[in-house]
Order: sequence, then structure tokens, then C-alpha cells
Amino acid sequence: MQKGIFYITESAIALALMAAIIFSLAAFDAPKPAEKAGEVYIIQRLDDILKARFLEGDFSAEKMAADFEMVFPGKSGFVEANGKRIGIGKGGGSAVAAGAVFYSANLKRKELVVSVFID
Repeated sequence: MQKGIFYITESAIALALMAAIIFSLAAFDAPKPAEKAGEVYIIQRLDDILKARFLEGDFSAEKMAADFEMVFPGKSGFVEANGKRIGIGKGGGSAVAAGAVFYSANLKRKELVVSVFID
């Protein structure tokens, strides 16, 4: 009788442990790092465009459009500098955007936005 109770207890513990492992693996559905790497790369490139405009001190939409075409050849998007917007390419649905606000020494506001369509 003692062996029977021991085997039932051992099998119940093993079954509960196996079920816990299976449920934890099924619930662990986090995005893989490789899936998010493309979006991180795009965001870094958008920030690079904004930094380049800041370092050069030229906040024109035309220069930003030229930078966009150099960084994202063949992609669609738009650039905006102080309310002047230039569309690049055909457009799309989902987009990733980055923006920055710069103030000059005399507190003149410069607002820049750059966006790329990802689909």
C-alpha cells in the first residue's frame, strides 16, 4: 500500500511539473530580437538625419529630403521643417517617425520631423 501511494504522489508531481513547463513555454510569446532589429535600425537612421541637420545648422526641408533619399534609397516618407512638408515617394500605410525641436541662441524655434513608411 505504501508503494502505491508513493507512485501516485510521484506521478502527480511529475505531471504537474510537466504541465507547468508546457504552459510557461506556450505563454512565453515575446517578440524575437531579430523581428525588432529592423525597426531599431530605422529609428537610428531617422535620428541620424535629425542630428546631421542640427550639426550643419541648416534646417531646410530640401536638405532633409536629400538626406532622406541618401539614407533610405527607394523608400517613401516625408520630411517637415518648420511647417514646410515635402513628400518623398508614393506614401504608404504604417510609418515610423522621429521629431526634434531646436532653439537657436536667440530662442528661435526650429521643429523637424522625418518619417519613413515601412510597408
